[in-house]
Amino acid sequence: MNTINQLSILAVCYVFLFLLFLLVWKKKSENLASPNVQNGNWTWFHIRHAVGIIIMVFIPMLLLPVVNYGLLEIPGSINQLQVITLLVTGLLLLILSA
Repeated sequence: MNTINQLSILAVCYVFLFLLFLLVWKKKSENLASPNVQNGNWTWFHIRHAVGIIIMVFIPMLLLPVVNYGLLEIPGSINQLQVITLLVTGLLLLILSA
């Protein structure tokens, strides 16, 4: 696959992302200070995040052959310090978000 095809795939992804952001903006749910989000309607806010991840991560992963799939694998040699660090970091994030 040549560079022009790769750039066109990424350009289409950016256009889809722009259209998604425009739709969410028109629904007045674009950020945490938006009226709908302040009133407890988080639906469009979460849709923007989920669909944005699909558009900018999974579509390029499927269509572009240059993705290093080794980065997505779970490493075979995880030591105890790394597991403890992950658990402490996750616990810290949960405490801070509460």
